[in-house]
Amino acid sequence: MEKDIKEYYSKFKEIYTEENYPEWFAFCNDHNKQFGDEGYKLGVSGHELKHFAILQTKIYEEKEIMIVGNNNSWFVPGNMRESLKVVKGLKKGIPEDNFLTKDESDYSRDLRSYFEILGEDSKKLFERAIGINRFWIQTGPKCPPTELEIEMKSNFALKNEWKILQEKCEKWTREIIELINPQLLLLLSGAAQKLYPEGSHNNGFWVQHCPAPSFKRYKQKLKPDYFEFKSLDELEKFKAIKIKNGLEKSGLIWI
Repeated sequence: MEKDIKEYYSKFKEIYTEENYPEWFAFCNDHNKQFGDEGYKLGVSGHELKHFAILQTKIYEEKEIMIVGNNNSWFVPGNMRESLKVVKGLKKGIPEDNFLTKDESDYSRDLRSYFEILGEDSKKLFERAIGINRFWIQTGPKCPPTELEIEMKSNFALKNEWKILQEKCEKWTREIIELINPQLLLLLSGAAQKLYPEGSHNNGFWVQHCPAPSFKRYKQKLKPDYFEFKSLDELEKFKAIKIKNGLEKSGLIWI
């Protein structure tokens, strides 16, 4: 199976070229000038664009849970030199390390907290979860980045390239998911949830939708999509409930 998944790295490197996506590469080259040869700048949140990451973890033989997010943000917020080093390593192939559970990002810490609420067994399952995003290009916290969003309003060729890249990544993400065939597929964020409807899949795995982590330390306000909740804390509890439902439906835990 790993051999089959490695082929996706080769296939993506073949198509992800300046020749195929000239407007996107031109945007990146212009955007990246601010970071110089190092690709990052001290005191600036963010680093050069154009990199990608497919899997964020190694493939655990248990294949219990796959967690699918929207896009690759910065892997080590607050340390752009290390963050850039991580993504450059991840695009080479299936990682040996686990960048989903390292607790180096708010996303990872918040996601872990939902599993920890449910007990030690759930926490151990999280440690062995396989991580991927439905869109492989690294964009930072926002997808698309604000500067790109503005540029696409007048550059329709760039907008079309971006659409084609997303469709290719989503198609191949589904193929990788079905190759691994986990017991539980956890889809975080609205974009990732478009990959599969919630419920039992023909392959036998359970698909669980859940809102994405909310970056609690920023005391983020509730978005309009979640006005039904009285507070961010209430929304956080709801996420743990959704994950619990997925763990139970897939037969991974019994509470």
